[in-house]
Amino acid sequence: MRWAGKSKPVVPKKADETRASHSLAFETFVQSGEDEDDVIGLLGYALYKQSIREDALAGVTVPADRRAPSETTVQAYRGAASQLVTGVINRAIEEATPAIQESAVRDAIIAAEANVKAHVDSKTSWKTALGTNLAAWLISLAIVFLVLVLARAPEVTDLLVKAVTPSKTIQPQQQQQQLPPNQNQTDGPVTQNAG
Repeated sequence: MRWAGKSKPVVPKKADETRASHSLAFETFVQSGEDEDDVIGLLGYALYKQSIREDALAGVTVPADRRAPSETTVQAYRGAASQLVTGVINRAIEEATPAIQESAVRDAIIAAEANVKAHVDSKTSWKTALGTNLAAWLISLAIVFLVLVLARAPEVTDLLVKAVTPSKTIQPQQQQQQLPPNQNQTDGPVTQNAG
């Protein structure tokens, strides 16, 4: 025997008395087995107990058969619990969506920034810069060498000299070529040589 407080001892009830006084509502609402945490069943049971409490507070006599609710009652309260849970989840998702989207955009920007930085670093490393400058130097040396070789060739020198020096006098053969085809030197005034 155990004592509950200081007044009188608590005497354990017989097995038949315990079973008769025990409500089967919890076992009916909460499904045991696969899901240890049947949230829908627990919430349905809480809603069921809340309705019993409200009836008791309103002065309505709670019938004894409510200690073992019917399958229809259980399904109705489990459905209401499911709707409550779905509503809470949907509100949480709606409230979290802007933050999730902002976080995703921020992460995408950070990833793009890292990619650009890595690309720029790889293209502007000292090795790349040295290679580029060396290639440019070799190309400029090749051009200078080509110009020097071509400058030593006599035909190139003559072409360059002719291109650079302006022609000061027009020779008579060139003058005849410059006249229109129907005019020749005899059409103008004729001069006779005395002599």
